[in-house]
Amino acid sequence: MLNVLRRSSLNINKILKFSTQVEPKIQIGKESQQQEKDSLNSGINPLQHPDFFKVHELFTVKDLFDARVHYGHKEGSLDDRMKPFIFGSRLGHLIIDLDITAYHLRHALNFTAHIAARDGVILFVSRGPQVSHLIEQTARECQEFAHTRFWSSVPGNDDSPVSIELYCKLFKEAIRRGKEYQKKMMETETTT
Repeated sequence: MLNVLRRSSLNINKILKFSTQVEPKIQIGKESQQQEKDSLNSGINPLQHPDFFKVHELFTVKDLFDARVHYGHKEGSLDDRMKPFIFGSRLGHLIIDLDITAYHLRHALNFTAHIAARDGVILFVSRGPQVSHLIEQTARECQEFAHTRFWSSVPGNDDSPVSIELYCKLFKEAIRRGKEYQKKMMETETTT
């Protein structure tokens, strides 16, 4: 079964040529501010918009690659439910598909921004002692909560300090965007 996942030669350039790696078009200046005001005044439902908080701008597949998010566990520890998310295998280690990761990470960031915009509670969780200070600091900066004490093992591939740092940066920005939207909505309600 695992041989199906193997690719004889893993070309790094092939990993980096995904469609999601293209740099997003970020609008800067008065046009961007005007579009933001128009969306607030037009009554657009943020839940109906696929990327209301523009989280697609926050990272590219190359950022994920540089943060080593694609590194997986050894082949023997593959759970059957992970097979759709595996790009291949190299030297006995699984390589995670960064296109799929980027897609799901953008959905998670958008969802987190929606929670923050509705004044929801967000809990950052980590069991790794190496990154507990980073998780707690990120939660503190977002004015949210964190739990970083040890408990029994939870499987996952996103436990390298570099990838945790990237995730903290991304979720902090998503939460910030959600809270900014909440403030703008409250300001528009008080002025009308």
